[in-house]
Amino acid sequence: MINSKNVIPIVGIHGWKGNRESFRLIADLFKLENAEWIIPQAPYKVKENQYTWAKEIEEGRYEVRDSIQYLNHFFNDEVLKKYDPTDVHVIGFSQGAATCYEFVLKMPFQFAGVYPIAGFLRDFKSGRPILHEKQRKTPIFIGHGISDEIVPVESSKTIFEMLKKESKKVEIILYNGGHKISMSYIKTIKNYILNT
Repeated sequence: MINSKNVIPIVGIHGWKGNRESFRLIADLFKLENAEWIIPQAPYKVKENQYTWAKEIEEGRYEVRDSIQYLNHFFNDEVLKKYDPTDVHVIGFSQGAATCYEFVLKMPFQFAGVYPIAGFLRDFKSGRPILHEKQRKTPIFIGHGISDEIVPVESSKTIFEMLKKESKKVEIILYNGGHKISMSYIKTIKNYILNT
């Protein structure tokens, strides 16, 4: 296991119809010289070079078993064998942010930070906790553009209110713009990552 603080392990989870390479474009925006970006690719193929973490099997019902199995393998075998979870940062955009809420924050250990951007929950009404009890100290920085027409900003505001009931380490950063990642958000979380 690498314990050197010189290397910053960051998992980047792409959104709907994205892929490993599309997230590398986001990673490049951070300009973190010492980062090791570890980027999974969703298992469900939409079409050539486009993937999804949840496959709709009928209206309102999604298949996610392959994603759960893949992400368990990915984190346990490709990330956590090399790094302590308290050193690992996880960034997810759109459906990747939903994956942060629905999978990453349910894992039984604390991360260095989780950064869901322009995300959502598939089931707001489940009443189930979002966080695993061991994640209550994981810092969570939610980001969302106030003019997002694909995933309304209300989604992140609602999730923020839900998470505040489970953790004191959650913040929401709203920024001008639509369904994208703002440079102001990147600057804020880059500063946090570099100072943890």
